Amino acid sequence: MMANTIPGWRDSLPPILVAEDDPFSRDLLEEAAKEAHLPIPLHVVRDGAEVVDYMKRCVDPTCRTSSPAPGSILMELSLPRVNGMEVLGFLRGRPEFHDIPVLILGVSNDSAEACYRAGATAFLVKPVRFTGLVSAIRLAEAHWCRYVHQRNAVTTTALRGQERS
Repeated sequence: MMANTIPGWRDSLPPILVAEDDPFSRDLLEEAAKEAHLPIPLHVVRDGAEVVDYMKRCVDPTCRTSSPAPGSILMELSLPRVNGMEVLGFLRGRPEFHDIPVLILGVSNDSAEACYRAGATAFLVKPVRFTGLVSAIRLAEAHWCRYVHQRNAVTTTALRGQERS
């Protein structure tokens, strides 16, 4: 709980990247994050092209502070410009993004199997009730926690190995 007392502590955490094209649904997801008492910042984009652009900036050394790599991605399958399957293909085709959890929201289970084959971490039917959105945010948070913990453990182990050399 000590981190809560440090000014700006939340801003230093990797965000959950949320891709949602509908403004009303974006607002609901942000409200669901508040309801879930999400301690992790959300970075919200409007379409698949913005996801791809954001992720490319994550690996650009000149942009890392303005676009930190997300700890998880929650995105709608039917995004404009670049759809969710294309974004998933882009992410899973790049080694630096391969392990980032990607949770897909679809309108039905019809696409679930294809999403899992393409590398989705989870597939959720887009909730029609607010409580379902809160659950989706909590699931994204759980995957975020596991990914960030694993990434930090690997970094710490690598640093310890360098200290011994």
